Amino acid sequence: MNIEKKEIIHNLNDFGKITIKESPKSIEKKQKEEFLTMVGDLEISLDNSERLMELGIDPIMYEDTFYKIIENLMSQTYGPGNTLVIFWWLKSRIEEPGKKYKLKDYETEKVHNVTTPTQLWNYVKKNRPNA
Repeated sequence: MNIEKKEIIHNLNDFGKITIKESPKSIEKKQKEEFLTMVGDLEISLDNSERLMELGIDPIMYEDTFYKIIENLMSQTYGPGNTLVIFWWLKSRIEEPGKKYKLKDYETEKVHNVTTPTQLWNYVKKNRPNA
């Protein structure tokens, strides 16, 4: 929360009990922005690891624990199935840049194009547990 918002809330509290609730649209926008940032950061990290491996340096011993932590946190947030999809998508993009990926929803038989991080977010959001 930035300083202006803190000052506004403090000033509003001076007038009595006021409850400020963030709108669902604002919450969803933040979640999307956080997801896109996370996917971008993971993509950079995985790409850097690939470059190190091309140079003969194996970073797995150092990174494995961090990826396990990230995977567990993502699994709690997006569900285990979505977490697998996210990592599969990220690794596939590194191995085959520019390829168009399709994900099939086996419950509805619908096929989703997932080429961009935003399309990945839309897929994850629809298939998130307790969505």
